[in-house]
Amino acid sequence: MKNVIVSVASPDYIQYFLPMIQSSIDEGKWDGDFCLIVNEDIESELANKLIQKGVHIFKTPQLPENPTIHWHKIYLFDGYFKKWDWVLYCDLDVLFLNPIELNLSEKDKNFIYTKKDDLSFMEHFSDNESNEKDVIYQKYGDGDALQSCFLLYHSDMIDSNYFKKLYDAYLYYYCEHNLNKKPYWDQTIFNIVFYKKWLDIGDEFIAINPMMHDIEWNWDKLNNPYTDTNDYSNTIALHFFHFVAPWDKNNLRFYPIWKNYKNK
Repeated sequence: MKNVIVSVASPDYIQYFLPMIQSSIDEGKWDGDFCLIVNEDIESELANKLIQKGVHIFKTPQLPENPTIHWHKIYLFDGYFKKWDWVLYCDLDVLFLNPIELNLSEKDKNFIYTKKDDLSFMEHFSDNESNEKDVIYQKYGDGDALQSCFLLYHSDMIDSNYFKKLYDAYLYYYCEHNLNKKPYWDQTIFNIVFYKKWLDIGDEFIAINPMMHDIEWNWDKLNNPYTDTNDYSNTIALHFFHFVAPWDKNNLRFYPIWKNYKNK
């Protein structure tokens, strides 16, 4: 069986999926499959374009309370993905910069591989006033948290019922206890479900674009053209963290590259 690169997107954001997978082909030398998780019907012309590029389209059922598409990431552990060996999930604001070398023979099939987040485990729940936050602390304590922009796992993990665990965690923490309803906090439940079940994917994958530190997280500095001068010669995949997205025209280094991928 082949391996697959996966992302999730609403219809408005599919335009950002195509440059990402093109970069995986051109720079990443990826010879596996592609899959896009959607929760709505795709306009026929766009759907045909995806199919022509060999993209598998997985339309998932809507989740209770109709959350943003990010939360449909839990469907990564649906039985649908048993048709592949290894699954590599990437957020849309990712570009591949060098050949994708995953060293799969050295990976443990009982863990997911990802990156450590800048926030600690409990900081993911800092905006919540529910007593459930105290229960979580008593059960898990604090420590490192995963960043869900990259998720690499072997499809054998699907047999461990992780989809149900993620779905139940979504219902309990998001729907019942309002634990954290920021649109990108799908990774809160990934941190709960995969507590001590994740390992670092490697320094060649960058989860937080260094530019975020260069500008000291000051969004106002992004209102004018800027140049990323960081060295990515050993970087396989760069997560742009949205605010310094490759489709931002002010991003003088990466916007021309991204636009070229978009036009292919």
